[in-house]
Amino acid sequence: MSYIAIKKIKEKGSEITLYEIGYEFGKFLKPKNIRELKTFFRKNNLGILEIESRKPFILKVRECAMCGGLEINEPICYFDAGLLAGALECILNKTVVVDEIKCMGQGYDACYFKIGVVNNNPTISEY
Repeated sequence: MSYIAIKKIKEKGSEITLYEIGYEFGKFLKPKNIRELKTFFRKNNLGILEIESRKPFILKVRECAMCGGLEINEPICYFDAGLLAGALECILNKTVVVDEIKCMGQGYDACYFKIGVVNNNPTISEY
């Protein structure tokens, strides 16, 4: 069912809508730290959230509920990416962009999300 829904969304060019919905939901959760976010993922059967690396900042979701068991050609976990972006903005108090770089549906062991921190307020000393 997930695959058919994602396929239709992609046909309509609405992947960004899923990201935006996830983003708003992630902000709504207002997690205080990564541990709370990990617990939320586990308790709600979204998968097992782990930190894969810190530089670059990459989060990994094993047993992903969105794409587990699918066979696809590209990452499709737009909602999860948005949810992580919204939640991480609450945790880090910074604007972030989250991009899924590997997806379980593509045959990887987990979904991998690269986190980019956006610098909203550059100062003269940063140039």
